[in-house]
Amino acid sequence: MDWRKEPLWGFGAIALLLFGVDSWTGASERDAAEIFVSESQVNALRARFVSQYDRAPTDQELEDRVWRLVDEEILFREGVALGMADGDPIVRRRVLQKMGFVEEAIAAPDEPTDQDLEGLLAANPGRYELGARVAFEHVFFAKDDAQAGKQARRAHEALEAGAEAADFGDAFLLGRTVSERAVSEVSSDFGADFTARIQSLPVGPWAVAQSTYGWHVVRLKRAVAAQPATLEDARAALLRDWKDARLVDAKRRMRDARRDRYAVRIEGS
Repeated sequence: MDWRKEPLWGFGAIALLLFGVDSWTGASERDAAEIFVSESQVNALRARFVSQYDRAPTDQELEDRVWRLVDEEILFREGVALGMADGDPIVRRRVLQKMGFVEEAIAAPDEPTDQDLEGLLAANPGRYELGARVAFEHVFFAKDDAQAGKQARRAHEALEAGAEAADFGDAFLLGRTVSERAVSEVSSDFGADFTARIQSLPVGPWAVAQSTYGWHVVRLKRAVAAQPATLEDARAALLRDWKDARLVDAKRRMRDARRDRYAVRIEGS
């Protein structure tokens, strides 16, 4: 039967047409002249029609769209055969991108066991350590000059004598009370010198410190030292790192296998 002339839909199965990219192992076995249209592609054409016209397509309308897809694929293959894609960086980049997606799907690792993750944690305890954390309150003096420093020191004396913190200082974007936060985050926001000063303080008394913003009278409220992470503490990071490492390894092995299929000659080497 001539598929170019006979209607497709009288057989009761839209998926009779086949198109597209087979798996890397199966593609080499299929006749290069065969066009394979998958059921999912036909369904996608139908859904696009419904989205455009707010109704289901007739059999003839759907058949027309499938043949349009087939004709586009044939035209593309004919163009590639004539060398029209050679040297085109846009086509090359697009093909590489699509091959990258296929490679990612094939190389995707299985889910690790808790034993796998525990082994990764034991091998890299410092990487998953729970960092030191601090909580503090502060009174801020905006101008970064000697006068602001003097104001901060006077406020410090008053606060130590029992004055209310609300009676001193300027408004601060991040607020006057900083709930428990990682020391690394405090350093990013306030600067390394301010963070080192905070970490040197005992809990309770007020002290003067300078940040990247200006001067502060600060009181440490809580300090939590760095500590080893448990499996549950670090599960998300462990899972990500475990999968990333295995994906890189799988893709490296696939790359090496592909290279083995070619004789590579580099001029000048």
